[in-house]
Amino acid sequence: MERGRFAATSDIVIDACHHGDGLWIANGALSRMQEYAEHKAHIGEFAAQREVDVAWHRQTEAKRAVEAPAVQRALASRPARYGLGLSAGTAVIIAIRLLYAFTHLHHSAHQSPQQRAVTTAGANGTQQLQ
Repeated sequence: MERGRFAATSDIVIDACHHGDGLWIANGALSRMQEYAEHKAHIGEFAAQREVDVAWHRQTEAKRAVEAPAVQRALASRPARYGLGLSAGTAVIIAIRLLYAFTHLHHSAHQSPQQRAVTTAGANGTQQLQ
């Protein structure tokens, strides 16, 4: 038994035997199939597809509207990551930059004034004459 739609743009479900022994439809589906076929013939294939797309969009938006408060409550109840609301990647980048800054400050604190001048001049891309 395989389940499918009467037409790609319809919501009418039919069951078909994969051996070719027959089709099964729900009670009242036959009249809905006829109405759908007449409606589709009247409006055309593209308009029928557009109707399905609009209905799907409305249904999806309605589902999101129902689920949105629950999602917002769940997000609000989560603790902030790393105490600052930062993602793991952002926290790692900040940690690396701080480590570099502290290492650089520590290194420059142990240099003589002449060494600092040469290091600063080299970092700026200029040369200092002595």
